[in-house]
Amino acid sequence: MHTKKNVLVIYTDQQRYDACGYAGNLVARTPNIDALADDGLVYTRHYASNPVCQPSRASLLTGRHLRAHRLIDNGMALPLDEVTMPQIFAEAGYATACVGKLHLDCWSSPDSPEGFARWGTGEMDDWTGPHYGFQEIRTCMGHGEGASGHYGLWRQERFPDIAIGPGNAQGEENYPAINCYKSNLPKEAHCNAWILEETLNFLDRKGDQPFYLHASFPDPHGPFVPPAPYNTMFREAEMPAAHYREGEHDTKPRIYRDAMAGGPENEYNRDGGPWYMGNMRDTALRQAIAHTHGMNAFIDDTVGRLIQALKERGLYENTIIVYTADHGDFLGDHDYLVKGILPCDALTHIPLIVRDPDGTKGVEARVNSNVDIMPTLLQKCGLTIPEGVQGVPLPEPGGPCRRDYAYETGYSKISPEFHHYSIVKDKVRFSIFPHLEDGELYDLTVDPYELTNLYHHPDWQERRQALHEELLFAVGKAEPRISPAQYLPFVTGLVPEAVRLEGGGHGGQGVAEGCAPPALSVYWRGAATGIRSGDARGY
Repeated sequence: MHTKKNVLVIYTDQQRYDACGYAGNLVARTPNIDALADDGLVYTRHYASNPVCQPSRASLLTGRHLRAHRLIDNGMALPLDEVTMPQIFAEAGYATACVGKLHLDCWSSPDSPEGFARWGTGEMDDWTGPHYGFQEIRTCMGHGEGASGHYGLWRQERFPDIAIGPGNAQGEENYPAINCYKSNLPKEAHCNAWILEETLNFLDRKGDQPFYLHASFPDPHGPFVPPAPYNTMFREAEMPAAHYREGEHDTKPRIYRDAMAGGPENEYNRDGGPWYMGNMRDTALRQAIAHTHGMNAFIDDTVGRLIQALKERGLYENTIIVYTADHGDFLGDHDYLVKGILPCDALTHIPLIVRDPDGTKGVEARVNSNVDIMPTLLQKCGLTIPEGVQGVPLPEPGGPCRRDYAYETGYSKISPEFHHYSIVKDKVRFSIFPHLEDGELYDLTVDPYELTNLYHHPDWQERRQALHEELLFAVGKAEPRISPAQYLPFVTGLVPEAVRLEGGGHGGQGVAEGCAPPALSVYWRGAATGIRSGDARGY
């Protein structure tokens, strides 16, 4: 039997740091994840590089920030010349696979293997990769009852006659306006059941080869439609109130107030902005929170079965297990639901458990980032960290502090007004919105839910100026390593149909086919995003 450590990354979508019992949530029912926390190292201040799906996922798998890996917003594609963590493991002789939601490419693209259009034609039915360093792919694209990809094919074959959608929902109290209802889909037909089945199939198929396995759950991302019994497991009336204070947005950058102008149909939400709850706080919001707890409980049951399967196969004691998420959900905090390109703690503060059979157990309270996961796992497995990785190995109790802040940034295809830079360090969160000439500053010691913006407070101006300087250093360190010569093809503003500069990947920062220069942080591949160079809108 091989002596290399295996790696299992259990990845959830849109799950807040405080989603589980081990994080102090008294409502949650997550005994299996809590047990994993007891057997591993819990990071209480782990932050995403971005508050929405694709950019954060790219940071996890490249160890790099947005301007370096160039996937700056949802609806884009990670450049093909990026070096990914599964690629490094594959080159070291590991079997690499992703089961579930990957989302590094554009779902609306007509030429992407992750595109809905191609899966609707039947041409992808036998496709299993490779893709972004994963030798095998079993994909689930989308969320809720209508998810596509390999999962969609499996469900149609196994459960062809199930009536789904809000018109077939269980129970009387449902809120389809926010995609919240009690699903009629049985739990056996849910994507969680499929992810478990495909994950176990991979473990049995790989033989004695060491593995890097990415088990990626589309939940608890909305729609808020868990199956029975999880859709009645939590009483809506008993859900704790969200963290919101009337008038809290008055001192925040204008886009917070813009987000209060309407619900899912608001123009602000064209780029995935949050939904303002307003008069739905005591009805639809409570059900969304209860259903989120139900989805978390379903994930927990699945995680428990997956860990048990590792133990039964004699793999648990030789496998590093990482449990984390791409970003969080407002779940009523600040009077919003879902997510948006905002640097709030509810969105960027995410769970992280690292269970290493030979590693430290306990709690690590120093600030760290999801760009740090890749170098950590490579180091633990004795593999070389590629040049250009911007993360550093995660801190451990008693060990050195390699970086005392977490850096986060946000961009948007819709408007540069969303553009922001943030750092979290000590017990403060500091953010700048350059195009609004405004910012945020919170004292997390007394204001952990970020209700009082101190950016303009006279007593905080000296600290604000110091944080400005620290943020500037962080921004510079997150820039890609590129040479001035790499800008030359773009000096005239004419981008060739296909450009690949010498020295691609992490070291040379080459530009993939159809790609704008790294300096602009905008990437598109053919029709992969539906964006053209004239739509870059300030980036």
